[in-house]
Formats: sequence, C-alpha cells, structure tokens
Amino acid sequence: IDAVNAIMLNNDPLSGLGLSGETYLVGPDFRMRSASRFQENSILKTVVNTQSAINALHGNTGVTTIHDYRNIPVLSSYGKIGVPGLEWAILAEIDVKEAMVPIYDTLTRIMLLSAIILVIFFGCVLLISRRITKPLIRLRNAAINLGKGKYDSNLPVDTDDEIGALTKSFNIMAQQIKEKTNELQLERFGRMRSVFD
Repeated sequence: IDAVNAIMLNNDPLSGLGLSGETYLVGPDFRMRSASRFQENSILKTVVNTQSAINALHGNTGVTTIHDYRNIPVLSSYGKIGVPGLEWAILAEIDVKEAMVPIYDTLTRIMLLSAIILVIFFGCVLLISRRITKPLIRLRNAAINLGKGKYDSNLPVDTDDEIGALTKSFNIMAQQIKEKTNELQLERFGRMRSVFD
C-alpha cells in the first residue's frame, strides 16, 4: 500500500493537482485501492460508485463532469489500468470550481477588454458624428437666417469633403441672393423716385 500511495497520493497543491485534485485507484468492488487525499483510512472502505468508475471498470476511457465520492462536482478523467490480473480503474479528478478559475479569469478579462473597446468605439463614433453634424447644424441655422432676410451669412469652410463643398455652395448662393436682393431694392427705389419726380 505504501508503494501504491507513493505513486498515487500527492498532497502538494503546487504539483499540478492544485488544492482539490487527486488521483486514485478503484477496484472491481468500487472500493478505493489507494489513499484518498481527503478521507483518512479510505483504502477498501471508501466506495466510489460514480459514472467515471463504472465506465473505467468496463474498459472505457474519457473525461466528464460528475459528482465524486464526496458528492462534489468534479472534472473526472478515467481509464482502466493496464496491469494483467488487476481489474482496477484509475481516476484523476479536480473540483469544477478550481478547474474553472482560469476560465473565469479569462472570461473576466475578455469582458473588461470588450467594455474598453466598446467605450473607445462609441467615443470615436461620437466624435465622427459631431464632426459631421456640427457643420450641418450651422448650415441649417444659416438657411433659416437666410429665409428671414439676414443675407450676411458667410460660413467658415473647415473641411475639404462634401460638407465643405456644400458650405462653399451655400456661401455662394447666400452672396448671390444678397446681390439680387440689393439690385431689386435699387430698382424699386429707382422706380419710386421716378414716380415722385
């Protein structure tokens, strides 16, 4: 038993089994053939009637999530040992909570990174939309003022894109309307003057 336990039993959490991992042997009567990390005097006393033990004793190998002999959810890897004359199974298990810690840490990092990327993305979208809407709002206000007869609207052209071209066209149109309005006022004033003369 000491020789078997020297191979199977490991209580060092830094050895790769962590705080809850263990490997153990199970005989055809579903009783432990090596010491448990969590229960004293487990050899030939602790019954391991789990799906992993059943599958392993039937000659199957695999990895699954089960409730172990302590009724704790574990990730279980199982198989039949290849020693002639022994119908034993070997199981390696670790608590699901402990096994999933790196996954939860990675998931937390991914969610944090996604949130940062979303904030940056929406910040960029906000800046771009303001860059587009600010000149359009200025054009709208200038058009309203032009409709009210305020012809001195000369908007600054900040960009060389379509909005800049539209602003230039608006400035030209506003200037032409101002000139035509002045011409019409001069003609009207001239007619009124000729009437009085």
